Amino acid sequence: MTPALRIKLGKRAGVTSGLLGVLCVCAEFCFLFPHLLVSNDSRAFYVEHLGLFRGVLQAAIVATFALGAFSVLTLRSKAHGGIAMLLAMVALLLGGSEAEPLTHQPRALSAGLDYFALELLVLGLLFIPMERLWELRPQRIFREGWQTDLKHFFVSHVGVQLISFMVLIPVQVFFSWAVRMDFQAHVAAQPVWLQFFEILVAVDLVSYWVHRAFHQVPWMWRFHAIHHSSLQMDWLASSRSHLVDVLVNRIAGFVPVFLMGFSPSAIYGYLVFVSFHAVYIHANVNHRWPLRWTPSAGPLWGNPSLRLSRR
Repeated sequence: MTPALRIKLGKRAGVTSGLLGVLCVCAEFCFLFPHLLVSNDSRAFYVEHLGLFRGVLQAAIVATFALGAFSVLTLRSKAHGGIAMLLAMVALLLGGSEAEPLTHQPRALSAGLDYFALELLVLGLLFIPMERLWELRPQRIFREGWQTDLKHFFVSHVGVQLISFMVLIPVQVFFSWAVRMDFQAHVAAQPVWLQFFEILVAVDLVSYWVHRAFHQVPWMWRFHAIHHSSLQMDWLASSRSHLVDVLVNRIAGFVPVFLMGFSPSAIYGYLVFVSFHAVYIHANVNHRWPLRWTPSAGPLWGNPSLRLSRR
């Protein structure tokens, strides 16, 4: 191994282990304070598959320590690797994979820290290798602006339950008059696969016009421009959005779902699909097919003229 390659791998190992260590500590707090930090809707699923998640946490702690140690042994600067090893030790001291809840008091709202940690881990493990295998434009994994996008990812995922309430309540208040129970019962009785495609068409139709308005209405563009301010595109850049942009899009998208009365299974299936697809269409991959159109020059993304004024 050449010195240059060793240093390159050491830097990647140091930063990766540091991020993984943060996720391990977040997971430990989720184990210790589930009613405060874990999404209420997901808690039953975690309990049912507790052994699996404990195994994932244990593997992540080991990987954090190993990558941190490699970085320490490889680089002159020991900061990233040392911090990662320290985070791994903190995770172990908090109970490791055997951590037990310290609180049992149910709460109406929870922080959703589990959603942030788990989705960042899964999406990272999925999309980072994809962008290495099918790279569209040469760029580093930790490219310019990734810290900003990670902050947006954290805010949007940790606040998922609060955002959901901010979406559900206005729609239920202003559109409850249009609900027809017999019609909704008929829709929910359809095959789940058919409901999935109906949700896809209905929400996409609404989202198209909302997205177009954000581009064409000047005061709306001021919020949406943040989403187009990344100069280097990858899977993480999809998270860069203003809260107003997020709320308007989700409220508009939830209206047809609320009025139609789709079954929970179809809605969950759609949410899984759209969560993957929203990230996939921003990823730095060279795929060209109906679910992803890749412009050759990228007229909007990475254009310095679209950056917000700092004045």
